[in-house]
Amino acid sequence: MKYLIYALGGGWGHLNRCLSLAVTQASCVGTKNQVSIIINSPYFPYIQDKINSIYCNFINPETNFQETCKIVQEIVLKNDYNCLIIDTFPRGLGGELTDILPTLKAKKILIHRDLNPRYIQVKNLEEFVFNNYDLILIPGDGENLPFSHFPNTYITKPWLIKNYDQLISFDQAYFLLKINHKLPQQKVIIILASGEIKELEIYGEIANILNKNNNYIVRIISAIKPQNCPQEIWQFYYPAIDILPIADIIIGGGGYNTISEAITLKIPLIVLPQPRLYDRQITRIKRVVETGNNQVILIRNIPEIITAINYLLQNAKIKPNLNYENGVLDAIKKIESLLL
Repeated sequence: MKYLIYALGGGWGHLNRCLSLAVTQASCVGTKNQVSIIINSPYFPYIQDKINSIYCNFINPETNFQETCKIVQEIVLKNDYNCLIIDTFPRGLGGELTDILPTLKAKKILIHRDLNPRYIQVKNLEEFVFNNYDLILIPGDGENLPFSHFPNTYITKPWLIKNYDQLISFDQAYFLLKINHKLPQQKVIIILASGEIKELEIYGEIANILNKNNNYIVRIISAIKPQNCPQEIWQFYYPAIDILPIADIIIGGGGYNTISEAITLKIPLIVLPQPRLYDRQITRIKRVVETGNNQVILIRNIPEIITAINYLLQNAKIKPNLNYENGVLDAIKKIESLLL
């Protein structure tokens, strides 16, 4: 089978969901799947050397809107594939797929994530999705989303870039982060500086505050080092899920990856949500908190972090879940059944 995956968007969420699906599809035993992706994440150049099983159509994020739409349309119309998979934006990020999708013979699948209701209403997305998609996959973002009531909607666990048996060992993680794990009195705090590049300064400030406390071992993980972050505590490692199990606490934004990985691994999480045009980070976090999960703390500003850390260290159960279910495997089975 030949797959084309559309994953345009500015952060790690689109990129990781896309790669989780693409790499797993391409490596399925007994198949000759060919997978290509369309991506414009500014983080892709930092990890492209780690991907060799799929073809990547990388569009420079600095490319203007009209040119990006034109490139996408050319790729979608010229490619020979059995299945087109669209991440998050049913019409394309700029609406460039609106007139194309109804003309395609390939099966069309939407990876549906929580979206701003106004965007759905203004673009009349319910009718568009109903008329144009053969399958809707919801990767762990909740059961009460728009389109979740459609008969061709299927909900899975969150999609992760690695299965539990693919993670590196604790010793390897400590080594990579230059941490002496023979100091049990010190708690390991990992800051995931993901999201938009302009937000790095926020995470650098958090890292500086925590690094002054001798009770914490602080590491900030990001593709680009925040200018205000000490060199010795910054590290870039991909995928971050490899090293998260050694953390006593994770600090990050409210994006899909951060929330999904921390919740799946059952590691205490402090979340400082960031504003987004389409993604409702606060809604995602509140949905988790409302389930009774007391290991996730929502904060509104940086000064609240120390209080949140103290609460979690006193009340949270810090024992990572290393036997989790990766929802992408379930999703692939559903996709394959559609194509039979």
